[in-house]
Amino acid sequence: MKIWMPFAGLYQRLFNNPQASFLFMDETQSDEKLKPRISALTGLVVPIRQYLELRTQFYAALHHYVVPKPGHIAMPAEMHGKLLPGTSDEEKIANVAAIVKLVISNRLKVYRIGYYITDDLQAATPGDQWMLGTSWGSMLHVLEPVLAGQMLIPVMDGFDLNMVRSFSSTVRWCNVMHAAGSGRNVSINHSQQLLSEVVYTSSEYSVFTQVVDVLAYLRKITDMKNDGWPLPPFKASLFALAQKLAPVMAEEHIIAMTLDDVPQGPKHMARKRTGKGPLVACWRIIPRDPPTVAPHQATSD
Repeated sequence: MKIWMPFAGLYQRLFNNPQASFLFMDETQSDEKLKPRISALTGLVVPIRQYLELRTQFYAALHHYVVPKPGHIAMPAEMHGKLLPGTSDEEKIANVAAIVKLVISNRLKVYRIGYYITDDLQAATPGDQWMLGTSWGSMLHVLEPVLAGQMLIPVMDGFDLNMVRSFSSTVRWCNVMHAAGSGRNVSINHSQQLLSEVVYTSSEYSVFTQVVDVLAYLRKITDMKNDGWPLPPFKASLFALAQKLAPVMAEEHIIAMTLDDVPQGPKHMARKRTGKGPLVACWRIIPRDPPTVAPHQATSD
């Protein structure tokens, strides 16, 4: 408890700020058997002024797990796309439907950026093989209209060193540029509206990280359908729910990057370069040719 006390004033100001929202995020990769695979980042914008009511609605939707029988209180199972709670397909689908209803009825906005992943692309981007950092940068570009009017607090599911580098370094560089008086040179407009600290969490303990996980899973099923893969009956039922999300999908881009003029995925998913995110092209980083004469062998007259 003492750990959080220094932040008490910050959180008080945030919850009293009507122009601030959480951005809950989750990454997904398509099944290994589907080639080329898709790696995507999904974000859910949750206004702080609605947070408490939305949290109440979440637990109300899972009330049958919270109070399994009169006089008993239980911790509900985590809502996770691949491990949905329920003993039957019907129960699992009903739980997902409740999450979809919560998002749609409250008009929460969903943002999603993804890239097709190929062996050639991964070889060309050894520092970002699943394009997570690239997806984060592109998401910030599509979120510029949101950042123009409010502060965003990024909350990412999971925690590892590569993830921290991908997310926190981007935000920190934006902050440093603004602090140096060079904010106009930052390619992401209104980046000063990002909270300086990216929050990392475990979905087991985060209500809306669970919600965005379910949404990401539904959109992954949509990717399968769009790419022509057959859906088994259970996923076909979930696809019907995924289609209902259309009104709240503020931005969704699945992109085949161009590498050496070759689309890394379906040709119709490749895009012309516009010079601004989402990033659509990739170039190999080629070391400079070694000098003809090694430095220690150079001679002078």
